[in-house]
Amino acid sequence: ALNAVASMITVEKPDLVIVTGDIVYPVPFQAGTFNNMKSAEIFATLMENLQVYWLPVFGNHDTEIYSKYNREEIAQFYENSGFRYCLFKSGPEDVDGYCNNIINIKNSKGEITQSIFTFDSHSYTEHDIFGIGWKYDNIHENQVEWYRDCVKKLTDYNKSVSDMKNPVPSS
Repeated sequence: ALNAVASMITVEKPDLVIVTGDIVYPVPFQAGTFNNMKSAEIFATLMENLQVYWLPVFGNHDTEIYSKYNREEIAQFYENSGFRYCLFKSGPEDVDGYCNNIINIKNSKGEITQSIFTFDSHSYTEHDIFGIGWKYDNIHENQVEWYRDCVKKLTDYNKSVSDMKNPVPSS
């Protein structure tokens, strides 16, 4: 899988790679390990060696209940390891999840033309701790509220940029 990722990135030369979950699979009876940090380290090293900006987003398998490291520890690894190309940021602190992020794309006028939102979709529901019932969690209501607030702020920002470029003439 890593060779396939490396080949695609090398050929396509993207500006940004967003990895939408399940970077690691620490299911011991299938993957042979509980150590989800080792796989995260291998993937991070690959991405840094490819010198492409990247953003990991957690899926349900990145931190299984029996994983050696929890979501907070894996988030700290991505955020605090000094990676040059990793755009991961934990939080926000008052919102559920560890990788709720926004990447804004601006035009030459400073206006935000696109925003990419990522959400931590969590793992399994609290009633399916070991994932035996395949009852996946989902995006929580406070994450939806965070998204709504961000969209409003982005809209207000673009309006202020537009107003500065097109001031109302004084009478």
